[in-house]
Amino acid sequence: QQPAGWSDGAERRGQISSPATDVTPWRRCTPANDTITGLVFKSDSVGTGYLFAEKQAGIGGFVFRDNNNNGFRDPGEPGIGGGNIQLSGFTALGAPVTLVSAVDVGSGAYRFTGIATGTYTLTQLSQPPGYLDGREGVGTFGGLTGTGDIIAGIVVTQLLDFDPGYVFGELLPASAQAVAWFDVNGDGQRQYDEPVIEGVQFVLSGTTDIGSPIRLTQTSGVNGDTTFGSLRPGNYALLGTQPAGYIDGAERACSYTSSASSVVAGNDAIALTFYPGGTASNCLFGEGISGVSGFVFIDANNNAIRESESGLNGVSLQLTGVQTDSTLVTRTATTNAYGFYFISGLT
Repeated sequence: QQPAGWSDGAERRGQISSPATDVTPWRRCTPANDTITGLVFKSDSVGTGYLFAEKQAGIGGFVFRDNNNNGFRDPGEPGIGGGNIQLSGFTALGAPVTLVSAVDVGSGAYRFTGIATGTYTLTQLSQPPGYLDGREGVGTFGGLTGTGDIIAGIVVTQLLDFDPGYVFGELLPASAQAVAWFDVNGDGQRQYDEPVIEGVQFVLSGTTDIGSPIRLTQTSGVNGDTTFGSLRPGNYALLGTQPAGYIDGAERACSYTSSASSVVAGNDAIALTFYPGGTASNCLFGEGISGVSGFVFIDANNNAIRESESGLNGVSLQLTGVQTDSTLVTRTATTNAYGFYFISGLT
């Protein structure tokens, strides 16, 4: 008799033996559906290893980190544990069904067994912390994806096997760091002692992998930088606005990238492409000044050339003169920790 809640599996022939070590080979026996025939016993025979396998029908799958954002769990992509998956819908007889399966902490697996034929929806009840929603994948019973963490329209027509093909992909977020600095010598390379610029506005705009437009605005802090985080894969443009008192300098593609690419795309613009978990840091926006700048430093060899020699902090300087409109000008400046000073706004 078929066990309730299970579907029929394969049968396997065993072997018959007696104390006299007379063995009746398994090939004399014939397995069929839930039967094994052709067994030949002697009075002292013992038969072992005759197996009747049963299968419990159901659907399940994994919550996993989708490194390439393709909606399939490829080798090496780890499961993400925690949270719950809900199965809801109606059996073929119209009975409502709502079940919840915990996602295994170690493997990211979940499963629903013993379900009846019918039409069902799988819903991921919460987004794993630290991840963005990725693509879902369907198993052999089919289904519809594309609306959040939901796989709908799963039509279970037969209960022959357990189908583990219903997966919920998750994405590591990407990030981009913009840096504004004063390119003192105008060479387009950031030197260690060239100062950063606070208060520069940056705009990140583009289109994500799911076709959503994005536009974010942030301002550089005291270290001259700002980081745009929690970004989806996609194509973006990082734009810098011109800070007051400076003239436009050179931009440099991001120095450090992982699962991302960057290229200077014009004046004050860097184009970025992100894959899941991509990072692009030290994206440089150089600025110059119309004015006077320089260093006050310790000239160890008295040659009037600064050769990696230490600057003097807190030195006050004064500039006086006459502008082209005959206006008398007096400007002051104080050196920073590197001994650097600049005076802008001159005409």
